[in-house]
Amino acid sequence: MKILIATHNKYKLKEIKQNANSKIDFISLDDLEDNNVVIEDGYTFNQNAYKKAKYYFDLYGLPTLADDSGLVVKALKGDPGIYSSRYGGIEGDDANNNKKLLTEMKNSKNRSAYYYCSFCYIDAVGKVHYFSGKINGQIAIEEKGKNGFGYDSLFIPYKYQKTFGELNPEIKSKISHRSKALVKFFKYISRVKISNTKIIKYNIKKIFKTSKIKVIKRLIGGLSNYNYLVDINNELYVYRIPGSFGDFFVNRKIEIDNLTILSKLKFCFLPEYFNINNGHKISRYIDGFDLDVLEEKDYEECATILRKLHSYEDTFSNNYEPFKRLEKFEKNLKDLNFQIDPMYYSIKKFLFKYKLYLESQKLRMSHGDSQVRNFIKGDKIYLMDYEFTGNNDPVYDIACYANRNLDEGYKLLQIYYKKDIDNDKILRFYLWRLFQNLQWYNVAVFKELKGLSKELKIDFMTVSKNYLKKAEIIIAKIKEKNL
Repeated sequence: MKILIATHNKYKLKEIKQNANSKIDFISLDDLEDNNVVIEDGYTFNQNAYKKAKYYFDLYGLPTLADDSGLVVKALKGDPGIYSSRYGGIEGDDANNNKKLLTEMKNSKNRSAYYYCSFCYIDAVGKVHYFSGKINGQIAIEEKGKNGFGYDSLFIPYKYQKTFGELNPEIKSKISHRSKALVKFFKYISRVKISNTKIIKYNIKKIFKTSKIKVIKRLIGGLSNYNYLVDINNELYVYRIPGSFGDFFVNRKIEIDNLTILSKLKFCFLPEYFNINNGHKISRYIDGFDLDVLEEKDYEECATILRKLHSYEDTFSNNYEPFKRLEKFEKNLKDLNFQIDPMYYSIKKFLFKYKLYLESQKLRMSHGDSQVRNFIKGDKIYLMDYEFTGNNDPVYDIACYANRNLDEGYKLLQIYYKKDIDNDKILRFYLWRLFQNLQWYNVAVFKELKGLSKELKIDFMTVSKNYLKKAEIIIAKIKEKNL
């Protein structure tokens, strides 16, 4: 699940992520490079939280979580309250805010106060939810501690003798007003799941301004993505909902840019709708089926499609950059403290002997994921799914075709090059297939670590191990053929 946290405050962001379930893919406004400012002119914490959540939900089409928090002091009749972040006159000026608070409370004997947090969450179908948290305490006579932010150096939580600014941040993250609200939020998220059918109908109604919508069925294939056949105003479309954490591997902005180019070349249809922030896509439906059993003419037609793509005189604005991508995918696992299989490093060592050789190849427009299941046979064969498209060695695409079966890919290589096939192309075919096994190993492990095996009912850890086994077979073939 992908959720937008509507804040630029790095401290709030950190506290939210510390309390988060690892299965949630949180992104922030900074991730989106968003510099918009929402004026918080509500009269309550709830109103301000809602205003921020609604603004960004409408802007990006993502489930959005926003909060408004503040310090409520009894002796000051509830101030600074909703004005906490600008109490001293300038938004976010903690020093002036604290200075003014101490001045206002100089003669106050009653120093009781509480921190309050209101989270507003707008879910994938626009429904609004609120989650609140509160912690009682008192205001110190002087600032103490440098941890936290806001009034933390002045607020002494109930049953403690130190301010939030003095306490270990881990303690604060467990007892704070924000953490109490987050506990309620995450409890809600864990038990309530909105069906994809509801999400599809909600979005189509908003995009097409119609209620004549029927979700017919989920289409087979796609693994992590959810593709549905839908009827909109008596016309058939495919609605794609990306699987969780898909943006760790693809760039939606690049995807739509490349689709725009390819649609002009008649390689694919430009989507009727594409949201680069959540990856939702609506495309016209092609009546066909996967190439489950390959015939000789299928190989010929698939080779023709790839030749046309590779021979086009122009190139994309982006290179696939396989080895940089592999490094990024490995980092995803290391960030999750996963110990990569030693067999992986042994295979990688063998591959990297050829790194400069592979990087020296001429780059052409390439699909990047042209496995058999991405070719759809209807009135003719269509090549689908351009999430990994970029400039690359054309042989890379032929190696992708071998994802299901190495022999299928090798046969396509022979048909693609015909009399021009030589040991150089054969070696590149095996090496790129070797690379792809390492690449998809990383992706499969990441999905396992993020809990997608259970969600998608696919044993991704077993899948990852199989990729390494296939890689060893390829190394044996390279040695056997003395390439």
